[in-house]
Amino acid sequence: MKISAGATDSQFILHGALAEAQQVVANALTKLGGIKSSSPGKIKGWGKYGLNKVSVEISFLDQGSETLMTINAKNGSVYSGPNKSFITRLVDAVANSNNASFVPDKQGIGTGPLIASIGGLIIVLLIVVPFVVNILL
Repeated sequence: MKISAGATDSQFILHGALAEAQQVVANALTKLGGIKSSSPGKIKGWGKYGLNKVSVEISFLDQGSETLMTINAKNGSVYSGPNKSFITRLVDAVANSNNASFVPDKQGIGTGPLIASIGGLIIVLLIVVPFVVNILL
């Protein structure tokens, strides 16, 4: 389905009727994560960014032959990277909905960076925990 940028980073114009647009987005969301609930004009679902779960609420507004889609993605972090990554990956999946060979990126982060970030956390903990214990004793 053809998709264009909207007025904000989380709004997009889908070039199709509301029912068709919502079905295409639901299929794309299923490929990236899952759907919690769906009603006419609204989908609630989830996806992943590395080990983080991203919750998403998508609303649709009929604009004649087009549909305005607004995506509200949130996770438990103050860092908005997972949210932005998930929105980008969802939009890519919608834009490639007619391409049978398209495989969406379910994690949003490569294996190397994911392992490096976990390794970095472990190293920091190995350095910080003994330091704090020495200060307290």
